[in-house]
Amino acid sequence: MSLSVLTEMLGLGEDQQEAVLAWTGEQPGKTWTQEEAAALVERWQAEHPDNEQA
Repeated sequence: MSLSVLTEMLGLGEDQQEAVLAWTGEQPGKTWTQEEAAALVERWQAEHPDNEQA
């Protein structure tokens, strides 16, 4: 999955893509498997409980 898809999965806008990249510690152009993306979403929700989607 691309950065834009991962950012969308986290419930963030395109303007947050660089922040997501910094949070993951990855380089631009990185792609994630569906399993990796799901794990990142779980981690994001654990680290940002006030940001959870309904």
